[in-house]
Amino acid sequence: MLGSTSRLQSDNNETESSGTGPLPSLLSAPNWYQSHVIDSNVRFGPTTPLLAYGARSMVQLLSPDLHPLYLLPGHPKRVSAVRWIATGHLVSGCDGGEVNLWAVSQTPRPAPKTLLQTPVPITALAFRGNPDYLFSGDEKGFICVWGSQLEANKERRYQPFSERIHTMEASNHGEGSELSVYLGVGYKTGTLGVFNVSQHGVLTLMHTLKGHNSDVFRVAWCPRDPTVTYTCLHPIPCPTFNPHNLLFSISRDKTVKCWDAVRNTLLKSLSSPRSLSRESHLNKEQPWSSLVWAKSGLLACSPTGDIGALVVAGELEEVRWEGWGGSHSHDKKVFGMCEGECNSVISVGMDRSIIVWRNGSSQHVAHGLGGFAYGLDISPLCPTRVAVAVGDNMVRVWDPGCQKVQHVWQSVRTKVMTVSWHPYKEGVLAFGTEEGKVGVYDATTGTSHASATFHEKAVYALSWGFVPTKYPEDDLKTGVYSCGGEGSILCHRPKELNKAALNVNAYLAAENQYRSVPPGRTAVDWEFSAKLLAVGCSTGLIEIFRAPNLQQIRVLQYHTRIINKLRWGRNEGRRVSFAEKQDSPQAEEHVELVSERQEESPTTPQLLLASGSDDNRVCVYELDLKSTDEGSQNPILMAHRSLLGHTARITDIDWNPHDFRFLVSASYDATAQVWNVERGEGVANYRGHLGRLFSVRWSHTALDHVFTGSDEFLVHQWRMSETSHKLPPETNQIFPGNKESERKGSRRKKRGGSKKVALISESKVDVVDNTVDESWRSSAKTANTTESSVLPTKQQHTVTVSDTAKRKPARGKSLLPISSRQDHAPKEQQGDHILRIARDLYCGSRDHETPPRGRDPTPLTCPVSVSKDITGNDITFSSTSIDLTPSENTSSPSSTDDISIGLYSTPDRLSSLVAAERDHHTTHRHHHQALLLGIWNSDIATTVNTAIISRTVTESVLAVAVYGGLELYNRALECYISQLKSNKDYLTAASYMLLRGDVYEAIDLLLAEGLHREAVTMARLRLNPDDEKIRQIFGGWAMRLETDMQVDAAAKCYLAAQNPEAAVLVLLKRRALASLRRTRTVAMVTKQVHLLPGIDRAIEESQRLEESSMGEEVKVETVGTITNELINGIPGGC
Repeated sequence: MLGSTSRLQSDNNETESSGTGPLPSLLSAPNWYQSHVIDSNVRFGPTTPLLAYGARSMVQLLSPDLHPLYLLPGHPKRVSAVRWIATGHLVSGCDGGEVNLWAVSQTPRPAPKTLLQTPVPITALAFRGNPDYLFSGDEKGFICVWGSQLEANKERRYQPFSERIHTMEASNHGEGSELSVYLGVGYKTGTLGVFNVSQHGVLTLMHTLKGHNSDVFRVAWCPRDPTVTYTCLHPIPCPTFNPHNLLFSISRDKTVKCWDAVRNTLLKSLSSPRSLSRESHLNKEQPWSSLVWAKSGLLACSPTGDIGALVVAGELEEVRWEGWGGSHSHDKKVFGMCEGECNSVISVGMDRSIIVWRNGSSQHVAHGLGGFAYGLDISPLCPTRVAVAVGDNMVRVWDPGCQKVQHVWQSVRTKVMTVSWHPYKEGVLAFGTEEGKVGVYDATTGTSHASATFHEKAVYALSWGFVPTKYPEDDLKTGVYSCGGEGSILCHRPKELNKAALNVNAYLAAENQYRSVPPGRTAVDWEFSAKLLAVGCSTGLIEIFRAPNLQQIRVLQYHTRIINKLRWGRNEGRRVSFAEKQDSPQAEEHVELVSERQEESPTTPQLLLASGSDDNRVCVYELDLKSTDEGSQNPILMAHRSLLGHTARITDIDWNPHDFRFLVSASYDATAQVWNVERGEGVANYRGHLGRLFSVRWSHTALDHVFTGSDEFLVHQWRMSETSHKLPPETNQIFPGNKESERKGSRRKKRGGSKKVALISESKVDVVDNTVDESWRSSAKTANTTESSVLPTKQQHTVTVSDTAKRKPARGKSLLPISSRQDHAPKEQQGDHILRIARDLYCGSRDHETPPRGRDPTPLTCPVSVSKDITGNDITFSSTSIDLTPSENTSSPSSTDDISIGLYSTPDRLSSLVAAERDHHTTHRHHHQALLLGIWNSDIATTVNTAIISRTVTESVLAVAVYGGLELYNRALECYISQLKSNKDYLTAASYMLLRGDVYEAIDLLLAEGLHREAVTMARLRLNPDDEKIRQIFGGWAMRLETDMQVDAAAKCYLAAQNPEAAVLVLLKRRALASLRRTRTVAMVTKQVHLLPGIDRAIEESQRLEESSMGEEVKVETVGTITNELINGIPGGC
């Protein structure tokens, strides 16, 4: 038996000559429309060259040959700029206005240090060494400068222009005071700013270079030791000409300009490199260009991604672009370029690829993904082809060996959720999309066609299998089975995709004569020989059908939640034995002993089925293939095993095609787990991802290579032999606590709107045969006459059947998970626990304990001699009065192994169990469960104090804190108010402040947040009507409203503040005749007699102007002059 990976590793060493080098992977695509999204540290001469680029809200680090190293998460929004600095640190900026510093040279996964936090998105970063200066630019034109200390809140801020900064570069030549340091900044309007940087980091605007008429995408200074200086660009030979002052810029206007930045002179204007193709698409997309000045020369790109090098040719020293090419090139616009190792240049483009250029041709290429890697599949006929279902509306056909990627976008136009290769036709690939579309792509012809029948929801499973109808043509016997989120299964015929697909749900109901409506189907998979079909359901059931008529032959239920994945395995080699002794607690074992079982031939294939579910477990079943082939109605389930260890839902599983003793599973807990099915234990756990895993496939060409796809837009290829963990982590790092609602969330949408009748009774049945459960069958076929066997097209609705049966209420989480976990412990451990409980209750010293109910706590006597104890060991007795004391190896009540038996043992052990359970809930942030245990244990003070220290006080904690005394309640209330303020829930915080009697503090809190209306309401309800605070609130609110030109509302506030004069004056700002008359009435009512003459004069003038033929603007201006004189003539007027 194979208990570890030793054999697999040795086999791999024999077949692989590449050793332990990095494996090709699909990267997360660089972010678009950012000029500084990529950078390399090679210009500083590091011992370890690295490349960094922004991918979503993370920074991806690569080796010089584009092999992924690791991700740096930490930004709240999309990374917009990265920059290496001389100390080996990495600086990154994001759209959230955050600038972070990463100590990459000190630790492989460093925590970020925040240098700047503003609400304005960062758009560019620049660095100048010796002395060290770091620069950042944002969308509003602010430039921040840090000195060599790089400390937060120590930056200098400038805003020379209120325009978006696209790019900035500092001249990186000269050290100390040898040469001046200049900073070139490109703006959205086409302006170029050249700044002088003093030794103290003070910026001084030298020149404003104007020549571009639109966005400046990138600027580049002459490098420190240039191979080509382009001195010929200066029109007149100048003895004082310094090539280090040359500044190149590229703009949206498709021009590249060369400047003498110090003399404010435009030396040369060139057109950007010529686009070799795709000119017709320029007007449909937002153009973008980039350039970089490496030591080998200046490179620029066209708006369509064609890269050219600036060369000087001929006797006349003609300056022109020389195009670069190679086996790989960009077919869309290029966003960023940087200098690489050994005079290479690296570029990133809209085609989501990263290319390393050297000597005019591409050397390396890495392809990126622009969406979640929802599905993976490897072609059975061409094992080097890996199909990837990506959420960026495309399918990737990837060859990891030669790093070629073929993009499939025809007939897709939405997120691709799953893919499946044809079992025996090369190059035929089926795909399912988020909109419910199913399509077939032919790689040999490059064509793609979509089925005319759509699912109502997303397609989550595909499988090629036998079509359960008879056709004269042979090529119509294989179809694509698709399972949608609404719970239906369709069968699409590849040669007749324009026709309606077969409704498999209706077909199964008609053939098997169901009495009740089956649950929603969620997974489907055909066995390799197309003899058996496995279907997973939303209730955890697995149905097995036999071709060609799809008769149901088996129903299994070992899962309690929705089935996410089914995977058949047909083992032609050494049999996998389930009957071996199992030592691992991570697995459950259930072996059915079959009577009259004959010894099978060693050449008989072994049929295995694996399933993954939302209940975090993987189940493996062995079926008797011989009885199935002979046509038995009840094929024997030889064995079953559950593999436990994941802390979140299982999303995908796959068998090792080289050795069926190994199975790999992917989970939402961000890990991929390799299982030894034979021993029921974990072998290797891969933790290279930082997000949820959606897909996993075992390589067909290497024994221990595995592919995994995640929500980080990544597909990793890794070696099982190089993993350092054997089991997943005990806590879920992606969803702490693994909340029930989070685990149900999106998958609940897949079950469809119709309620389904449960297929089994309330008592759980492990195996259900159709000869035992007669509720599956009915002698009459009237129940299925309303369903059609063929589905309508997309314009119509899919047939669904609803019923009035109510779903059984969901059972809540256990309050004692540590104790509940022992229900799944191995039998040996269960027996040991029983022995310990017996010793504690009947053999131990219980002087300090309460005796069992109904039993006299007198010493135990035995009238006869006993020769063996419960374990079978010999014991001797000195007399009939026996002193059965606990053995020496009996653990104390505080032992970790004995905590779980506290529910059945002594009160001391029960107290230890409750304390451990409460600590478990607190660690996993299950604060409500911890509170309940504290109430049960009458330990309210400890529970409330723990919540105060961890700042997790809730309304439930406050309600309980009342019973712990006034002091405890006040401390809890103070902490809760602080939490509400931190969460910006100021209304609730002010409300709870009233409970303490802090009325004025609560009102001031609302006013500080601009909640004047709420502050007025609270003040009038809780304060005396004559309180001056009410008038102050109304006055401040009125002034704010008046500033915002809300005249009527401001007048109301002035009246409430008992300032009628201000109310009349603010109403005078409305110059219409009707408004003036209303203002006069208000003045008379409020007895502001001194304002009436001026108001009357304004009304008379307004009436006179109404009768004249003057323009409306002149009328308003004339009346406004009178009202302004009136307002300004009043002391303290508005």
